[in-house]
Amino acid sequence: TAINSSGEIAGWNSFDSNANFDPQAFLYANGSMQNINSATLFPSGTEAYGINDSGEVVGTGYLSSSNFHAFLYSAGKMKDLGPSGAVQASASAINASGQIVGSYSLNSGASGTFLYTNGTMTTIPNPAGSTEAIGVAINVNGEIVGELYPTAGGSHAAKFSGGAWTDLGNLPGALGSEATAINA
Repeated sequence: TAINSSGEIAGWNSFDSNANFDPQAFLYANGSMQNINSATLFPSGTEAYGINDSGEVVGTGYLSSSNFHAFLYSAGKMKDLGPSGAVQASASAINASGQIVGSYSLNSGASGTFLYTNGTMTTIPNPAGSTEAIGVAINVNGEIVGELYPTAGGSHAAKFSGGAWTDLGNLPGALGSEATAINA
């Protein structure tokens, strides 16, 4: 699902022979695939979605098939990022500075985008006129892209920068759009 400038690859394996949901995140480096799953933190498996040039990997860790948290794999160790009160959360990308972006759904019903920076989890407010915004990619400048859901319906590609979401809109006639990557 992701590759860095050194050619290290992050992704996940699924096992059809296992009747239980149990994906296993991996890091491919130096010609071999390493299972980075942590069964003690995430007994129902992990899926890796992003990697930065330091080899730090982020993704989703499953506590059960329906309850999951964001994770960071760094220096050979897996960390549960939560966030606190989340029933579901996924980290989708990590930049060179180690900033992590992802989405969450809390037990309270609130949902949206989070930014994890230097050990601190911050929720990014949903924009006015939208029911939710989901960040999926982050660049070296900390700019985030993804999608927002206007109260009128559908989805629109969006960018979060300078503390505000910008609605990038849709092509004429499109039902929805999503921004999935951003460069420097």
